Amino acid sequence: MNLPNPGTLANETGLIGHILRRLPPQAISEADRQSEPWEWLIEKAKLEKWPDGFRKVFLAAASQRKALICLSQIARDGGSISSHDWHLQIDAAMKRKNFKAADTLTQNHLKSILQTVRGRRWLLENKEAGLTAPPEMRAWARREYDKFYTADVRRLGRVKADEKWNGTGTPRFKMSANDGDYIAAAMANEWLVVGKNGFPGLCFMTDEVLATLLGHFLPVPALLNENSHGWKTVRTIRERIGLKKAGIMFNGIEQIGVKQWAIHTPDGKKAHSISLLSNKPLPPEL
Repeated sequence: MNLPNPGTLANETGLIGHILRRLPPQAISEADRQSEPWEWLIEKAKLEKWPDGFRKVFLAAASQRKALICLSQIARDGGSISSHDWHLQIDAAMKRKNFKAADTLTQNHLKSILQTVRGRRWLLENKEAGLTAPPEMRAWARREYDKFYTADVRRLGRVKADEKWNGTGTPRFKMSANDGDYIAAAMANEWLVVGKNGFPGLCFMTDEVLATLLGHFLPVPALLNENSHGWKTVRTIRERIGLKKAGIMFNGIEQIGVKQWAIHTPDGKKAHSISLLSNKPLPPEL
């Protein structure tokens, strides 16, 4: 998925557009020329001492791309977000001193990375903008990559091995349709901008508001159950795929009509409204 660049999002009528239009125009133009525009803006914010809220927005934007890459890696393996948190599984295996399991999980995680163009550019070539790896890590990744590739040449033949390990195609999204996958995909895809007509992105909301909002338009009724602590589910999934929050601008939600809701700012004002009928456009600001 190609995410909109800062120049495109600066034309949005919502919160992300408002924030980007406060930047110097030359900074937006320069960011658009970068391979990792949001990472560039993060560094620019530090150097220029821009408000800390700007940096948090850029961190949230940069995390959206990384989250979508994480989801594509999970999807390619045919698993789900609830069972493919590699880092947690590897850490748990190490704590149990099950080093064989930890090694297997590490190998599977490495394979998932090296089967992507971005992963190979990062770990084999050290040429991926925004990602670095020390020489020792690259040497290890190269040795493992050569083993994976050679084994598949023997097992599958060179053509299929090349397709698997040297391919340039985008992995097909095939996550299993469970609650965690629905939530992860919805958050990642609408992290910066939701719909049209100025509705803010999900990155500006508390996890409680996120859980309520997602519970109304996803087939996950448990999010609306007060006893199920849906916000904890949302937070766990958000952290697993690496999505970072911007500054929290909205911390409440209120029903104002049939399938019509408003989100509130911390001072209690109704800021925006949203129709939960997917085929209806979002109304303007209240």
